[in-house]
Amino acid sequence: MKPDIAIIGAGYVGVPLAQVFADAGRAVVLVDVKQDVVDALNRGESHIEDVSSEQLKPHVDAGRISASRDY
Repeated sequence: MKPDIAIIGAGYVGVPLAQVFADAGRAVVLVDVKQDVVDALNRGESHIEDVSSEQLKPHVDAGRISASRDY
């Protein structure tokens, strides 16, 4: 799924915001400079407390949330 929205920064603001957009059916790419964060997000693993991996993974599996170091 081609992203509709890009969010710069996959931290405590970016990840919850991506989840809200994905819940609304939008495709989101999170852009972050940390490769380990990008890799974890692309596996559906959350690194913040506000969004659990159980909430994140279905969106990743459906292609609604992805992460990248490139923008």
